[in-house]
Amino acid sequence: MSSIYLILALTIFIGYCATITIKYGWLPSISESFYHLPKKLSWIFSIFLWVISILIIAATWETRLIVIACWCIMGVGVFPYFLDTRWIHYLFALTGFTIGLISVWINFNGWYFDILFLAILLYILLAKVKHRIFWIEVIAFLTIIISIFVSIINF
Repeated sequence: MSSIYLILALTIFIGYCATITIKYGWLPSISESFYHLPKKLSWIFSIFLWVISILIIAATWETRLIVIACWCIMGVGVFPYFLDTRWIHYLFALTGFTIGLISVWINFNGWYFDILFLAILLYILLAKVKHRIFWIEVIAFLTIIISIFVSIINF
């Protein structure tokens, strides 16, 4: 059942990113989609992050670090509504991704995924890839979801 939750999370993640890219072009970050969606539909961004986080928690509920990481990502979905506290949005995102990647290494023995993530991150930064925050977020999410999936199917 855990693998189904992760496949759903991955499908929703790829579908959302593809949809916003097709609709609005390459955005500076995934979070930027909140501001491009029509005001009456901006809640979709928050629901997207909450659903993905809940699916990952459901797949890994006994792993505290990844649960904390998902709570942080859920916070990312809340804080675009508070423009004067935008720094909290960024703090939650950075903390969520960092704890998630640490959990991949410690809890899911996915150190090789983290090394791959760091190599891609270094390339993105050194090559000055356009929309680098967007790509860093995409690679971080994919690294976390795929590494947990690989860990679960290997057990």
